[in-house]
Amino acid sequence: WGILREQGIDPFRVVVDHAHEVGLEVHAGLTMGGFNYNPPHDKIDCGRSFFRNHPELHGTARDGKTSSRLSYTYPAARRYVLSLLREIAAYPVEGIALLYNRKFPYVEYEPPLVEGFMAEFGDDPRQIDEKDERWLRYRSRTLTQFMSEVREAMDEVAQQTGRNRIGVSAVVANGPEENLYFGMDVETWVEEGLVDTLIPYTSHPRFSY
Repeated sequence: WGILREQGIDPFRVVVDHAHEVGLEVHAGLTMGGFNYNPPHDKIDCGRSFFRNHPELHGTARDGKTSSRLSYTYPAARRYVLSLLREIAAYPVEGIALLYNRKFPYVEYEPPLVEGFMAEFGDDPRQIDEKDERWLRYRSRTLTQFMSEVREAMDEVAQQTGRNRIGVSAVVANGPEENLYFGMDVETWVEEGLVDTLIPYTSHPRFSY
């Protein structure tokens, strides 16, 4: 990739142009959790990276330990991902595809979520059943907010580039229960018009956890 860019060749633009030449639409995908890799695969995540430079945006597990994930709980993390999606959508693609099927969950037990839930419900989410529906639905508000921000961003890019609409697809888990467990209230995404296409990744439970 670097060699091509040094020669003034944009590989992604080549792919988009060729796909259009043969009559295909392009819905460019982004792995929503692909910002770091655990050993021994951390060799892929070389050099400076947003994840490494912003430990304050890492996730927090139920036991309070820092997880190896970028958490969408934090607005700064969401803004970073939105900047990537805007960059991708600036190409003449028909849509973007959000790949939620790897490295989830994207929200865990970060302090703002824990404190907000306690203020609203009076219980510490770390002390109740992890599948308590109050907690799952409260936590899912985060990704619903992000999806709303994505839809708004895509509408802005479409207006700036003279397109009618940039589609939003989401590859999700195997069904409503598993999606909600991992913070994805896909029914609300559909009801609020935040996603155009939903793609269940697999029927196998926790296949990509």
